[in-house]
Amino acid sequence: MLIIRTASVVLFGSTTGGPALEGIGSVAQGLAFRIWRQTLRIPITAACAIFVLLLMSIAPAPARPLHVLTSTPAAEAIIRGGHAQYAVRFDGPVDHAQARLEILRDGQVVQRLNPLLDSAADVLFASAPAPEPGHYTLHWVVKSVPDEDVSDGTIPFSVAH
Repeated sequence: MLIIRTASVVLFGSTTGGPALEGIGSVAQGLAFRIWRQTLRIPITAACAIFVLLLMSIAPAPARPLHVLTSTPAAEAIIRGGHAQYAVRFDGPVDHAQARLEILRDGQVVQRLNPLLDSAADVLFASAPAPEPGHYTLHWVVKSVPDEDVSDGTIPFSVAH
């Protein structure tokens, strides 16, 4: 129930501006509606602002590419021996099941590596027989967790006897 005091007149009406205001004059009805609207303007504005802030706080952060912190072999390293281990450490967790590690020579895939699924959350690790002597590139493709941004890169290395 809304009670409005204007000069010496007291008006009674519902807060919805419905049937209880029908019997009073249009000036009083307009005044009642303006007071009703002004009393709700601040709470409605505050509620809208809070709602927008909540939406912004639960929105996912923009995806960012992953960056290599360290690798084995390091860039331009020379591998010797018949067996090689490949490890790439990133600056965030990766989806091991979706990751790819490949050894390229002159842009062609010469060996696909199977990353271990139980390595550290931010590390791709695989081992395999070393390729024939020559210049190679370790190509990696990873999907970050939890935002699923796909990143890829290469690490050049060589194999010697």
